[in-house]
Amino acid sequence: MFTNSQSRIICGVLAIAFFISGLLGILDHLITKIILGSLLILIILNLFLVKRENTEHELDDSNKKYLK
Repeated sequence: MFTNSQSRIICGVLAIAFFISGLLGILDHLITKIILGSLLILIILNLFLVKRENTEHELDDSNKKYLK
């Protein structure tokens, strides 16, 4: 889904957004919760999708070893 550098950028944006919204006192607003929650869900979803893709590639590689 995302590359490693894109994932790091999104994590940094999320951390900075939490920090700034905490300083400004806007964490209680609904739109802020939606935006930050969406970014968090996007990061978690990316972790599971990348893990699944890596596992499938490892299985393919191990099957190729046994087929030779």
